[in-house]
Amino acid sequence: MVSIDDVIQLNILNILGADKLPEEKRKQILADMTRMLLEQVVMRISDALPADKKEEFYRVFGGAPSSDDEKRAFLRAHVSDFDEIVLQEVMAFKYAVAQFAEDSKITA
Repeated sequence: MVSIDDVIQLNILNILGADKLPEEKRKQILADMTRMLLEQVVMRISDALPADKKEEFYRVFGGAPSSDDEKRAFLRAHVSDFDEIVLQEVMAFKYAVAQFAEDSKITA
């Protein structure tokens, strides 16, 4: 079983063995993982928002171009626990990777 301390210290690239890959491959893996995490964060925020704010959320973050200031203002006004959501999703992702790596060692 992976402990929470292990998860906090986890370098995902190392656990996947990707730290030994060429830099371009590492960048692609990081970009893919970032995209997956962002999708999770967006789903969590969307689920947490009241219906009347979802349309504005999708406009600000997915529709017409919006400035970073406009995005930050929306998050500050409507998603007070944004940092906590991001942290939870990162930790869940890291835990899943660590658990997968541990399970793979057992079955290998």
